[in-house]
Amino acid sequence: LLQLCERELEQLTRTRSLVRDGAMIDVSGAVGVKVSMEANNIKINVQGNEQRDASVNRDDGKLINNDVWVDLRELVFVPAGTNGYATDRWYTAGGLLEVGGYLGTQGHSVGEWMAQGGTVTFTGKDVVTQKGAQINLSGGTVDVQAGYIEQTWLRGPDGRLYEVSRAPGDILYSGFYKGFEDTSKRWGQTEYYYNPMIATQRRYESGYTVGRDAGKLVVGTASAVLEGQLISDVFQGERQTQAANINLDGYQQSQKAQAQRAQLIIGQYLPIYNKTTGTLRYALGATTDQVLIDSNTQKIAEGLDLTTALPADRQGKMVLDSDQLNGYQLGAIKVGARQQMSVNAALQVADGGDITLFGPGVNINANLTAHGGTLNVGNILSQVDPTKGQVVDTILAGSAGVRVAGGVRLDTSGRWNNLALDSSSIGGVAYVNGGKVSLRSTGDVNLGAGSVVEASSGGTLGVNGTLAGGKGGDVTLAALGALGVQGEVLGYGVNGGGTLALQARQVQIGDSTDVPAADTLKLAGDFFNKGFSAYDITGNEGLIVTDGTQVEVIAPVLRQGEQALNMPTGSDPAKALERWTSSVYQEDAAKGVLTQRRGASLNLNAGHADSTAAQLATTALTVGQGAVITVDPGQAINLRSVGQLTLEGTLNAWGGTVSLGSPAVVPQAMEQANAIGHGRSIWIGEHALIDVSARAVTALDYLGRTYGQVRDGGKISIGGEIDTATGIAKASDL
Repeated sequence: LLQLCERELEQLTRTRSLVRDGAMIDVSGAVGVKVSMEANNIKINVQGNEQRDASVNRDDGKLINNDVWVDLRELVFVPAGTNGYATDRWYTAGGLLEVGGYLGTQGHSVGEWMAQGGTVTFTGKDVVTQKGAQINLSGGTVDVQAGYIEQTWLRGPDGRLYEVSRAPGDILYSGFYKGFEDTSKRWGQTEYYYNPMIATQRRYESGYTVGRDAGKLVVGTASAVLEGQLISDVFQGERQTQAANINLDGYQQSQKAQAQRAQLIIGQYLPIYNKTTGTLRYALGATTDQVLIDSNTQKIAEGLDLTTALPADRQGKMVLDSDQLNGYQLGAIKVGARQQMSVNAALQVADGGDITLFGPGVNINANLTAHGGTLNVGNILSQVDPTKGQVVDTILAGSAGVRVAGGVRLDTSGRWNNLALDSSSIGGVAYVNGGKVSLRSTGDVNLGAGSVVEASSGGTLGVNGTLAGGKGGDVTLAALGALGVQGEVLGYGVNGGGTLALQARQVQIGDSTDVPAADTLKLAGDFFNKGFSAYDITGNEGLIVTDGTQVEVIAPVLRQGEQALNMPTGSDPAKALERWTSSVYQEDAAKGVLTQRRGASLNLNAGHADSTAAQLATTALTVGQGAVITVDPGQAINLRSVGQLTLEGTLNAWGGTVSLGSPAVVPQAMEQANAIGHGRSIWIGEHALIDVSARAVTALDYLGRTYGQVRDGGKISIGGEIDTATGIAKASDL
């Protein structure tokens, strides 16, 4: 038995690391670490910087130079890159204050850090773990002691009081609540009479226990035989009902986030610390040539010693037993390979988990499942750059391609929970939203016939029978070569969907008498009804909507089905929820209200940011004569081309926005194209129509009276826009 107090074991050797039968490596987290309730409070001195995204209150100035108390458990993490910000940010729940700069000033005990499971790293030539060996990566627990939480209250314009930790950022506050105010106009003085029954300055909370994340096993060797056991247990407290934030280290996760089970990393896993934001992220690399994930794999570890040579067919290769991995219920399986990777048996991680297969050639011949989690496949992976410290696309060179066999299911759908049948089954409540699926390659990406990419949401039926639904997830299928989509791609949600992004060498929407090139992605005009709230379609070397094609972009949703009340927690959400496409407006004659359905936007792109100078000269986006693209009222249609953009058809976005322009391109490519001359333009033909005018909608209430809705007219941008505040114009380079 080896107990590691320093939290990380590194076996640095040029030969073999051997964990024998009966040996244990234990880096499990500390259990019962005591933390005071007051540690959840932080005092903030409000300045303009903290209110930079709540401009109405910043400019009013009534909150400036005042100390307020914020509950750390209510903070919302926003990763770098969101809305153009270069760094990570931490906001109060309503978005009123950004308090990231204060978090690094908080004191913490070493016990809080030790509650996380540790890391075991193997490097060198190869590693062997025999059948009876154990590696304990379990997470520990933090016991939060009973105590008080300080509170600060604001006065809203509606007469209500708002606690700072949850106060919305988009309303103007008249100041801080200090009690009943008695103001003397004659003497210009105000006296305050505080009533603790109205807005308590602090509240008492009973103690509770929080489970912390399990650790990581990093196998950074050229070969490995992994037949030992991984212990991946975590404790889930009664308050842990939210999904963990994948961009945060376990030490920084909210006490409301579910504890994540252990991670298995095959390859190099380089930690990168951002001292500005205090966040820790990792970069995955490849150390082995080939990886095979299969069931009933041959067991050879028993006959291996420190000096025994591996069989020839296992050198430079890792064979992972899917049955064994599935039994561990891991929080993440991340695999890097220099050449080839094959999945021949079904692989599943715990809810909210991550399966990453990072390598040039990836063949998926069996199901991958991460309910409410993430699937990343291919040789393009968005991760932190060790040299820049920023999240960028990392590419593994090699003969690239992603192939998903026919009938295979890639599933990140949300969970179904029925608390009306069993109120104690709350484990899946955090994962009702659909997850993310990303298949990206510098070569071809192909979904075989009958395959399914599923990112639809689940839902939770409350104890009172009310449905609280989730949101559909995001799907990205991107190839610098050919993209084949013979399977289904689904992203329905009870509360709307995410984004479907498709990228191929050439894209054709609609039918044509001309035979397209073999590597052209063909989409029917009625393709855009998969439940997503946004569609982003890119043709690297051109995109065309053929003459006469009718494209209607809609967003069907999920609603409670007839069998929902009888479907227990953990059931297939598709059996409890049904797809539904409502009319554009739902009438409520009793209340006299029209409710518009959720719609979806459409982005069509020809070329991309890394297009070459030669591609700028030949790439074009064309909407043919008689073609009609329609989105729901208030939605958007965006056309972008690095080369020629020609509109001969009709774009309907009533009361919404339509923009025609060009994306940002590498400056060197643009300079080369401009130097030799070009004929690029945004051409709106004589038959074209762009319609963003609004339509009035009316109905009759139960008394026969007319009610309705009149939307403002929309917006059309051609070539660029003018910022009226600064007077700066952004224009396409034509």
